[in-house]
Amino acid sequence: MKEEFPIRKSLRWQLLSTMIGLIVSLLVILTFIQFFGQRKMLKVELKKHIALIKKNLRERVKSISINLRTQMEESLATYNFSNISILARNAVSEDNDISYVILMDSAGVALVRMLRPDLQASRFSAPDNVFNENPAAEAFREYEKDGKQRMEFIVALHVSNKTWGILRIGISLENLNKVVMEAEQNINNQTRELITRSFLILILFVASGTIIALVLASRLTKPLVGLTRVARELAKGNFSAANTLTFQSAGELEILSRSFTEMSGKLKDSYEKLEDYSHTLEQKVEDRTKELKDAMAELNKVLEDLQESQEQLIQAEKMASLGQLVAGVAHEINTPVGVSVTAASHLVLETKKIISVFEARVAKKADMEEYFNTALESSDLILRNLNRTSALIKSFKMVSADQTSQDYRTFKIKDYLDDIIISLQPKLRKTGHTITIACPDGLEISSYPGAFAQVITNLVINSMMHAFATGVNGLMTIKVTEDPYSITLRFSDNGKGIAEENLGKIFDPFFTTKRGAGGTGLGLHIVFNIVNQTLKGSIKCESSPGHGTTFILSIPR
Repeated sequence: MKEEFPIRKSLRWQLLSTMIGLIVSLLVILTFIQFFGQRKMLKVELKKHIALIKKNLRERVKSISINLRTQMEESLATYNFSNISILARNAVSEDNDISYVILMDSAGVALVRMLRPDLQASRFSAPDNVFNENPAAEAFREYEKDGKQRMEFIVALHVSNKTWGILRIGISLENLNKVVMEAEQNINNQTRELITRSFLILILFVASGTIIALVLASRLTKPLVGLTRVARELAKGNFSAANTLTFQSAGELEILSRSFTEMSGKLKDSYEKLEDYSHTLEQKVEDRTKELKDAMAELNKVLEDLQESQEQLIQAEKMASLGQLVAGVAHEINTPVGVSVTAASHLVLETKKIISVFEARVAKKADMEEYFNTALESSDLILRNLNRTSALIKSFKMVSADQTSQDYRTFKIKDYLDDIIISLQPKLRKTGHTITIACPDGLEISSYPGAFAQVITNLVINSMMHAFATGVNGLMTIKVTEDPYSITLRFSDNGKGIAEENLGKIFDPFFTTKRGAGGTGLGLHIVFNIVNQTLKGSIKCESSPGHGTTFILSIPR
């Protein structure tokens, strides 16, 4: 029974929750529609009823105003002001809706004021008291005063075909507000009754749905429990258990039981075949495992050979770059050294001449001055060229020594970049390209200068080889910025850019678009490895065809 319980519980609760969910959702939607529909209809009816009451009240006030106007105009014609006061008092006292009657002359002076007791205190409560105003004649308005709503009807009084003044009759809307409040209370009561009735209907339907769901679950779980038992017996290897399945009525469950019976027969045949095959499978597995081990060993050896070859190629690329640097610097040094040798030879020759003249005692002042000028010019020429040679050798020694060592030290980036560019001047002079450096003078970094120099050198050579067409004088820019934790170096060129399909492969080993023109495909791969592994930084490339290329390096300080 413990195995059957989850199935029965699952079906029972699924049917029960589905039935209750449908019933509740349907009733909630219907109640929602009925609730808001009825409430909206009642409010619409209330608005119509209020509008009708106001209309009737307005007509009644208008009728009262016309009657009073007629009587007061007669009294005014005979100067019977006492009768006017009586008419106003009777109007206020006889009609509970009338709050006040005010008679004002054409100057705006209130000659007669008949107010209900609750308005006496507010008569002079403020300078802008509503009863002291003189609104336009023959008008109708609604206003609120002291938290109470009122309606006022204003008619003009005429004596001898001239406007004498106005008559203002105020009507309280308290009774109308009471009617509105009673109507709204009635709406709320009907709404509560609707909610209560809907809740009772919901409980009734939920109870009915629960009973129906439990009955359906009971009828479905019994045959499914039998199918579950047979499935577990089949899993244990008892293929005859399917023959015990019986159902009293035809339907989907009977089709499922027949399928179980057919499946058990096929499983039995398959199991017997697997028994026969298992005897030979172990030997085949052992043979295949041995073959896989041998193949894996061979693959590992090939991988090691490839890694060794790759390291050798990378080292060869580094040495080739250093060799090109040596050749360029040697060629660059040759010119100032040759000039210095020529100047020194000329100085020696002139010195021998002046010595001969001096020994023959025929030396003149002009000869000595000419010799001194020649000696000064030759010495200056020798000094300038030797200084130039010294600067070249110093930069070469610094860069080449750093590139062949892995020393960690602090160096100034601006000065070191200048040394690197000086060592690359022979190549740059041949191509006509120029490099500009934008870097703070005092910016220092503690890192590996040799690795840094290798990165800059490879980036410059890469731009010279790939960025510019033959005969085009290009511009390369190195811009360095800093933050408290790292420096950012942006190496840019204004060349032809990189195709979109190649941009994601430029750091891959052996990828090059100049395979037949001296490209090895290792320059940028070496840059990527040095930046990420040696300098512990990161590098990315931004480029589009025709808009140049930018390499962005971030190196920790």
